[in-house]
Amino acid sequence: MTLLVSLVDMKAYIGEATATYDAFLTTSIEVVSDSIESYCRRSFLQTTYTETYEEQDFESIDKYKIYSLHYPIVSVTSIKEREITTTGNNETLITNYQL
Repeated sequence: MTLLVSLVDMKAYIGEATATYDAFLTTSIEVVSDSIESYCRRSFLQTTYTETYEEQDFESIDKYKIYSLHYPIVSVTSIKEREITTTGNNETLITNYQL
């Protein structure tokens, strides 16, 4: 469950010092955090993604640039180019990319 704000920060913001409403506040933070991420269609916390692009994805834009759907990018594990042949699919690891 993604929490966009901690219970401690929420309690400090609203001036609540007791544990009386902790369960209610935690549930509220979860519901609102999920709603925000659903509305924005993205995760705001660091997450691992795998994105796949096909050749036709590059026909209307610069063929040498990839525009990620998820940002900011913290690190890239690998970029592979797939060549589809009549005998099967071959993947080549690309190592000379720039961020």
